[in-house]
Amino acid sequence: MSGYRRLRIGLAATATALALTGMVSPAVAADEGSSATGEDSSSLNVEDLAGVDVRITDPLAGGISASNFHSEINGWLPGKTSRKWTDEDYTEIKFTGCDATTGSRPNMGTSTHVKLWQYDVGPDDDLGEKKFTNCFTGSNKTSKGEWNRSSSSHSRWFEISKINGYNYDRYLKLEVDKVYVDTSKAD
Repeated sequence: MSGYRRLRIGLAATATALALTGMVSPAVAADEGSSATGEDSSSLNVEDLAGVDVRITDPLAGGISASNFHSEINGWLPGKTSRKWTDEDYTEIKFTGCDATTGSRPNMGTSTHVKLWQYDVGPDDDLGEKKFTNCFTGSNKTSKGEWNRSSSSHSRWFEISKINGYNYDRYLKLEVDKVYVDTSKAD
């Protein structure tokens, strides 16, 4: 069996297993399309996986986890969380082209706070929060946050904790043209 076919079968099996255990939604690769209520309106497909860099942690066991990925944010309210990825020590999150709007007037936003979380057996670990402002100054402007914390391999995800300094606003929604998550300081 070719390496590509094994990888493809491994990705499908991993996504299915995670969805069945409730660790991620069935639309794990397209989580950004979710509504504010958490209902997914999309499904996992090959195009969604095409932009995902994959690290094979144990080729014989088929343990595969997404390491770096590109995405976008559409209509997120404070409290919305990203998909999860496996990470050990370094996480960098970049947002390019940010807007916060009510849908009637474009770009009323000036900032968003991004909080990084890590799975733990007890309460999940809050790894800290970064305030992103530069990405609101133009469609090609980028804000980034870096987190360094050495640990064994765990699931991590980010949360939009505030928009314009508020942790609750049912009308103001975040839009980000490009989201990039990087788990390797080497690149």
